[in-house]
Amino acid sequence: MKLGVAVLVWGLGRAALAAEPCPPLPTTPLPAIADKPVSGKSLSLSRRAADLLGQELATATGRFAEGSACIDETAGSARRKLVFLLDDLVRREPADFPTRIKLVEALREAASDEPDRCAEDCRALRRRFVTALEQIRDGAYAGCRACVRWLAEHTLAEVLGGVQDAPEVEPFVDSLAHGPPGKLADATRAVLAWLANESRGPNAPGVDDDTAAGPIGPNTQVRIEPQLYSSGSDHPRVTLGKGLKVRGRKGLATWATSLDGPPSAGNVMMCDTRCCHWPFHDPAPHYLQLVDLCFDKALHLVLIRTRQSGM
Repeated sequence: MKLGVAVLVWGLGRAALAAEPCPPLPTTPLPAIADKPVSGKSLSLSRRAADLLGQELATATGRFAEGSACIDETAGSARRKLVFLLDDLVRREPADFPTRIKLVEALREAASDEPDRCAEDCRALRRRFVTALEQIRDGAYAGCRACVRWLAEHTLAEVLGGVQDAPEVEPFVDSLAHGPPGKLADATRAVLAWLANESRGPNAPGVDDDTAAGPIGPNTQVRIEPQLYSSGSDHPRVTLGKGLKVRGRKGLATWATSLDGPPSAGNVMMCDTRCCHWPFHDPAPHYLQLVDLCFDKALHLVLIRTRQSGM
């Protein structure tokens, strides 16, 4: 996108946000998240145009009433126009992840009006919102670092905002909780369910040994590597704790019951050829989280890596 085009987009954005009726919502899906930008200049211009549009929206919403329907000269109208213009920027530069996030946030805000204010319009916005989130989820499963980081650093309540109870978002919530498809991910989910049950004690009802019969061999040696995350300085660091080796389900059960509840598995799971991983999030002191579960060629668990936040 040339400089003249970027300036034109911003100029059109000023006019659109100020007075014109809402443009129609785009009906075609956004392009997939690209690994590389069209060009360095295109990426820079896209981000600059998105920032300028956001500044103009702040001015517009200061002038108009909050929470209005999609009609001329309302904050609701300005938000929907912002959706249209950010959508155009993302289509021009699919690698511009920050602008894609601005679009997701604009869709969320525009779709958060009361249903009786925007009816089908808001439902369409929520569907667009969910589709954009699904692309970020799929990008995370495919190894997009920015996608993983964004999902890991935000709770579902933060991601979904005012539409978290809308029926349109339920499939996305369920899919993110389930994690990626594949045999390795299935083995990981079986281990997680078994560990959660074992950490409640030997007599806890629920998942039995049959669930773990595949991924946790009765005599397979499993290495457990604890890590300590320290954020108390200007340079957070990870140090290794004392590791241990356990054998089979009995050894793992002894380790699990020694914990103060099951370790969390993080907000988003991604898998490669041998391991499933969860980016570490540090919400509170002494928070224990699984960060890696690794398996051998036969899909038997061989490594558990945990990380605990310090003070």
